[in-house]
Amino acid sequence: GDGFSANIDNSAGSNYLFTNSFDQAAGSAYTVSMWFRSSNMSQPAQTGMFSSIGSNNWQLEIATDSDIGVRQSVNPGELNSDFLPANDTWTHYVFVTDGATSKLYVTEDGNTLTLRDTDSVTNFDLVDFRIGVNRAGNLTYDGDYASIAIYDTALTDDELNILLQAGPEAITLVPEPSTLALLGIGLAGLCLGGRRRRRR
Repeated sequence: GDGFSANIDNSAGSNYLFTNSFDQAAGSAYTVSMWFRSSNMSQPAQTGMFSSIGSNNWQLEIATDSDIGVRQSVNPGELNSDFLPANDTWTHYVFVTDGATSKLYVTEDGNTLTLRDTDSVTNFDLVDFRIGVNRAGNLTYDGDYASIAIYDTALTDDELNILLQAGPEAITLVPEPSTLALLGIGLAGLCLGGRRRRRR
């Protein structure tokens, strides 16, 4: 990384970060926000940046048509961006589900917030999850990861813009009306630190 990010390298096999701290059931509302860049965005199909390995597991991946998508274990359950960011470009990835609709945003740094796909499929849970690898734990997305945040609510576009404008260098906890940041990770040196927002 470059002082505020962590590089996850696939040269030695499957390297990734793992936690089993959360239990957001399928159909509940939450948001996953993260920044990522790679010198080689065109990695093997189903290579994962982020994955949840609960019973309704899913992953943010390089899809079979060579762009960024969300794949779910229960069909139908996919979101597709029809977009692959440029190499060596910090890009903001957001998955939002509110219990009725799921959305995928993929926005290169310096651009306006871009919704790439939306669907009524909501069978995505967030239980034990991994950063930097697919659900099977065998395909690491080689690149730099930064400013990963998880919220127990579906953030609005205005709130997502706050995270986008902050860029990859800092964790920014969005203001009310959002309720709780379940996780905020500044990945410098692979030191993990959680920040919690108290309900008022």
